[in-house]
Amino acid sequence: MGWLEITEKGRYGDKVVRIFIPDKTTRISRGPVIILMHGVHGCANVEVGNKYGQIAQLLLNKGINATMIETSRAYRDMKPYGDDRTTWALEAFKGKTFEEDHADNIVGVSRIQEEFPNSDHWLWGFSLGGIHAILIASENIPKKPQGLILSGSGINVTKEAEGALKLPILDTMPPQKALKEATMKVSTQKLISFWGTEDNVFSKESCRAIVDLVPLPPENKDFHVIEGADHSFRLMRGEQSIEPIKVMLDIVVPHVLQGQGTEKPI
Repeated sequence: MGWLEITEKGRYGDKVVRIFIPDKTTRISRGPVIILMHGVHGCANVEVGNKYGQIAQLLLNKGINATMIETSRAYRDMKPYGDDRTTWALEAFKGKTFEEDHADNIVGVSRIQEEFPNSDHWLWGFSLGGIHAILIASENIPKKPQGLILSGSGINVTKEAEGALKLPILDTMPPQKALKEATMKVSTQKLISFWGTEDNVFSKESCRAIVDLVPLPPENKDFHVIEGADHSFRLMRGEQSIEPIKVMLDIVVPHVLQGQGTEKPI
């Protein structure tokens, strides 16, 4: 049992988009698929301690084919930078544009759809990954997602976070008007959005605004506040914790499995 890594051509740096999917012994035949999309300068892989890898394994344990996209970058090894993640991000993504980052995610989603042609799929994006998910669901793609899951994704950042907009990728973000217009064109069946009360990047109102703009009936849109969770959903009341992830999974899993069979791994 394990994971299979496949690659597609990326738009920046090493020109590689890494994609992780359950291998043949692990995947659930015709089971639903969740595509995890990381935040800006994020890493999504099956290395020990990776947040997205943890989420993917928990989803797989619950009968959902979890997959991950890790976008292209100049450097992947963070070890030489120690705890200085900002310097690593500046060097690993220097000059990368939002458009290039978005193209990487489209390539990843398309390949995962090819790998699971008979499954419903959901896009689950964290922070900037949620913005990419919204845009993809508003575009003319071959297969529309069954649902969107957003974790800490909003229309505009807080004053406290405005300095981050000078960082690579974020410095070429589309204007707020364009994001709003895309959100109003989203085509999907279900939206689930999460916001943590300790989020210092997006306010509750900013995240709620996206939910309000998506053209779905109110009963098909859920907005959940997680008390004590930070923007990354790695901390609970300032302490490292998997609790925010468990809270989200308890909400997400029943929706994704709704109407699905109980097939075993093939």
